[in-house]
Amino acid sequence: MNRISVAKAIQRGHLVVSLPAGIVQLVGMTLPFILSAGSRGSLLVGMFLGFILAWLYWSIAITKWKLWAYQNVEDLVALKQAAVNTYLIWPDGNIFNKTEIKSSADAEKEQAALAQAGATFVKTKSPFLTLRGIVIALVVTALIASSLFAVTVLMGVLTLAVVEAFFLK
Repeated sequence: MNRISVAKAIQRGHLVVSLPAGIVQLVGMTLPFILSAGSRGSLLVGMFLGFILAWLYWSIAITKWKLWAYQNVEDLVALKQAAVNTYLIWPDGNIFNKTEIKSSADAEKEQAALAQAGATFVKTKSPFLTLRGIVIALVVTALIASSLFAVTVLMGVLTLAVVEAFFLK
């Protein structure tokens, strides 16, 4: 079997897990706002809906990626450390790991691969819990939220203009 580098596995993880989860969140956030013609409560509903749908996608997709990565990467300790440092997975022992959705067969495969590689519990310095990590997360979240709000408002205004121009003559 051809083994791939940790960097390639992380890159694939972000392409098949993080990027689609972000798209799911964006669609989940904007769709209620657009469909309700910009009512005030729809933005909050959309934010909640987008978050829940994105987390649900992540909970399923991350398990599939882990199984693939554990079979295709040689150094699982380095893989797990890199995945935590690039915000792809949570550190071992974190409560959010319990939100992963996997079958018992997949859980057994994952544990067997980790045990064989000696990577059942990898101690990592979590970037999630450092002051720098928290500040970066808050700044990025604020930038994304303000951008999404502006795009959502613009899409709502454009939708209303199109409906008015073509259907309310």
